[in-house]
Amino acid sequence: MSKTPRLAALAALALLFLSPVPASAWDPSLRWYSLETPHFVVSYHEGLGQLAQKAARALEAAHERLVPALGHAPKERVQVVVTDETDSANGSATAFLRPEIHLLAVPPDSRSELNDYEDYLWNLVTHEYTHVLHLDEIGGFPALVNSLVGQLWIPNNVQPHWFIEGLAVYEESALSGSGRERSSLYDMYLRAEVLDGTFFELDDASGYPTRWPRGAVPYLHGAKLLEYVANRFGPEAFRRISRDYGSQAIPLAINRTARAQLGKSWLELHEDWKEQLFDEVEQLSERLSARGLTEARLVSHSGDTTGEPHYLPDGRLLYLEDNGDRRANLRLFDPQKGAVEPFLELTGSGPFALAPDGKSAVISAIFNWSLFYDYEDLYRLDLKSGSMTRLTGGARATEPDVGQDGKTIVAARRIGGGRTALMRIDESGQRDLYQAPRDHVVFTPRLSPDGKAVAFSEQRPEGRDIRLLDLASGEVRDLTRDRALDLDPAFDPSGRWLLFASDRSGIYNLYAKDLQGGETYQVTNVLTGAFKPAVSPDSKELAFVTYSSRGYDVAVMPFEPERWRLAPTQDLERPKPEAWESTALYPTHDYQPWKTLLPRYWLPSFGADPRGAALGLVTGGSDVAGHYDWSLSAGLGLESLQPYFDLSVGENITYPLLSAGASSWLASIPGGPQGAIERQSTLSLWASFPYSWRDLSFGATLGYELRRYDPFPWAQTIEPDGPVPFIPEQGLASTAIVGLSFSNAQRFANAISAERGQSLSLTLRATRPELGGDFSATSIEAVFAKYLLMPWAEHHALALRLAGATGVGDLGQRRLFSLGGIGIRDPLIDALNLRTSTGVALRGYKPGAFAGNSYVLGNFEYRFPLWLQGFGPWTFPLYLRRLSGALFCDVGEAANTLTAKKLRPSVGGELRDEIFLGYGLLTNVRLGFARGLGEGGISEWYLALGGAF
Repeated sequence: MSKTPRLAALAALALLFLSPVPASAWDPSLRWYSLETPHFVVSYHEGLGQLAQKAARALEAAHERLVPALGHAPKERVQVVVTDETDSANGSATAFLRPEIHLLAVPPDSRSELNDYEDYLWNLVTHEYTHVLHLDEIGGFPALVNSLVGQLWIPNNVQPHWFIEGLAVYEESALSGSGRERSSLYDMYLRAEVLDGTFFELDDASGYPTRWPRGAVPYLHGAKLLEYVANRFGPEAFRRISRDYGSQAIPLAINRTARAQLGKSWLELHEDWKEQLFDEVEQLSERLSARGLTEARLVSHSGDTTGEPHYLPDGRLLYLEDNGDRRANLRLFDPQKGAVEPFLELTGSGPFALAPDGKSAVISAIFNWSLFYDYEDLYRLDLKSGSMTRLTGGARATEPDVGQDGKTIVAARRIGGGRTALMRIDESGQRDLYQAPRDHVVFTPRLSPDGKAVAFSEQRPEGRDIRLLDLASGEVRDLTRDRALDLDPAFDPSGRWLLFASDRSGIYNLYAKDLQGGETYQVTNVLTGAFKPAVSPDSKELAFVTYSSRGYDVAVMPFEPERWRLAPTQDLERPKPEAWESTALYPTHDYQPWKTLLPRYWLPSFGADPRGAALGLVTGGSDVAGHYDWSLSAGLGLESLQPYFDLSVGENITYPLLSAGASSWLASIPGGPQGAIERQSTLSLWASFPYSWRDLSFGATLGYELRRYDPFPWAQTIEPDGPVPFIPEQGLASTAIVGLSFSNAQRFANAISAERGQSLSLTLRATRPELGGDFSATSIEAVFAKYLLMPWAEHHALALRLAGATGVGDLGQRRLFSLGGIGIRDPLIDALNLRTSTGVALRGYKPGAFAGNSYVLGNFEYRFPLWLQGFGPWTFPLYLRRLSGALFCDVGEAANTLTAKKLRPSVGGELRDEIFLGYGLLTNVRLGFARGLGEGGISEWYLALGGAF
């Protein structure tokens, strides 16, 4: 068979694999649709028709209100995608290449930072559309450049996150009677920082702090700072700032824009706001302290999202610790001993409820379901062994409670399209007790001690209230009815008292409803917040979740109803939002991915081939729903006058996921004479099978590659008495590839590295004439990594990596593997190209110094934290997060025949600074020194961007 028909046949096969198929999102069984409004195209999968129509109406209403406020409208329809494949609430928006919004259907959890809303979809839409209008504001020289190369230059995107997110939070609140601007949780976060003396400065809000609440800091501080600016200069100031900054050819001059539009720099404005805030907190603290603050005893001191207190039958207190230092675990507090002990490590974490006998618990956790979804389900947790048994499959259930019979379970569940219900599981099966009306959301159902009623929290447009469901009659009645957010209902053992948390005073406190007399009493008076009440079996102690600047913790206090005072008759003061809902219905049609798959940019690229510099163009595209993507780079060597190209295409609508590629370029011949060059051309097909479960990830990859080696003229110089260098054979290599991978490596929020677990990958490559080529070679490669947490110091870890491969045959006398050091890297160029170095190398030797048909490599690193930095220079786009060090030893060799005597060792060390660069890139800068101790060893300094293995 000739070489050319082989390539043509494989090209035809690639087109067959990549021909259009019915569109779906991850799950191939789903159909996709689109609807068009005057200013938007909304694409969604089946099951979301009603929600997509409502989203379209919300988007048009937001356009009507936000465009005048921000003074800008996109030139084209904004692409919007609505999906429901996860139980995590979120959304995103961009103006890069095209204005685009992605919306997730599920409402946020009960105590999420997003929990303050009348209609969650409205707040989500106004937040994300604000991003589009802000980022899409491009003028001046950047707009001229974009007209030539595509919308790549987004000046307003090169701003601190506190301005980008703060503006969106401001507008989400300005167009509603809720939003994070008014959130009692956000007020609590900020108040605790002031009270505890841990206030985040402007450099922290410009960066990505390691301290709680971490990624929420830009939203929190940005929203409050911009609220101060709007109150002082008027909200039209944001329109002027966006227009000015969006037209600047010189980026990062945010203070120059502030001075021009506001008369002060952001640093000066921040100090003004901070002074006002501190005065307000001091006055509030004095007023609350005058009433007498609640005295409680802290049980935990770990912070973050620690909580979920539950009493065992013997009176001991079980709670969940989840603080970013390790995997979530249950802790046991013994009030008799006054001590906290480790109890049980968890795989995943979520709300849980104890069985009456205290031997098991029902826990909810989000894990992969049916390959394509991340859904929350219920599991029975054996508290002795730690084993978990699935109770529901794809039920999307959360916040469970277990009845006194130990068999009845109630929970809230998401029923799709943004709707929720209360469900019951017992010996007769699973059924819904109550489906919330559209635009309502139910939370935290709790069974009464006699099993006859369920108390729960229900979000309605006018507020969140505690309600009671009578199980016999199905009747639902209000226990509270106000604008406040009332949440976390819990019965005392007698069933007389129903405790709950409420922000009716602007501060979350605990309250108690007397189910016999009907009165409501205030239980706590705190400066920050109180949540999740739990009463001990003997009714003598009350546990609850409290808050400080380090996050949430568990506290206890006496349960003394006789000392409670009647709750003041007060309610949150919130403006009545302007009505936006309409009855408009927009026509729908099948989703057409090709409409958004065409290229949106043409970007020059600068590179090199073996003869010198090369110049080219890069382009690509993906449809808005992410079903297909492709990229193409092509160009010409300026000295070689030889063309090159690299084309890749992929799809995301089948299982396995399919991709293909084709490329052609000039390459140096490994092991050949100096200056030896050849042209390599490839055509490849790939199928990947990703799978994850709990904290495990698995993957399998099947690939087929044709690689053609063609000669290219080069000047050969042979010394008269020297050996004649070999010239590899030209021809076609056809290779089948099988790859397998597994990982349960764990890195926690406060860690500098993975600290536990291992990963393993195996790759088998078979180059055979029977597959259509000229060469015969087979190789197998294995890579194993192990991470061990050291017991003597927090976040000290030993990282071990062993890799090796061996092969038989050759690729026309070409060696199969090469090995060597990292070499000197330019971190700025790495950042601009989003290129990282993994640190997997034989450091202390020249890059690619050794080659052969086998290799072995061991990397051993001891990693340790040095300095939790957490600072940056003012508003400069650089934030230093944490400095760490590593001492390493590498040993390896690549040759046709490996022997222990020829193994080449090296030693060295690295300083690694985790940084937030350019307001958007979180990475590591690594400065290292290595000394090769074997033959060919060198002393090398290197600078690289990216993490180690």
